[in-house]
Amino acid sequence: MSTYSFSREIPRQEAYDVVVAGGGPSGTAAAIAAARSGAKVLLMEATGALGGMGTNGLVANWYSLADGKRVLTQGLFWEIVLTLRAAGGIRREIDLDSFPGRL
Repeated sequence: MSTYSFSREIPRQEAYDVVVAGGGPSGTAAAIAAARSGAKVLLMEATGALGGMGTNGLVANWYSLADGKRVLTQGLFWEIVLTLRAAGGIRREIDLDSFPGRL
C-alpha cells in the first residue's frame, strides 16, 4: 500500500484575544460577535470555506424564518438574510418586508 505525506508551514501570529475552531454557523457567528466587540479574533476552518455542512456538504436545511405570526430570526442571521436579499440571493417572490412583526 502506498501512502502520501502532506506538510504545510503556517505563519505564527503574535496573539489573539479569541480563537474560534470551526467556521460553521455557530463558529462564524461567534467570531463576528467577538470581532465586533473589539477582540482580535482568529477563526480556523479546516475545509477552506465558511458555513459548515450547509456549504461544504451541500446539505443546507433552512427552516422557516417565521411561525405564521412573527419573524423568529434575529441578530446576525437576520443581517445575513437582509444582505443576501440586497445581493439578489433570495428569490424575488419571498417578500421579507411583509413578514409579520419581529420578536
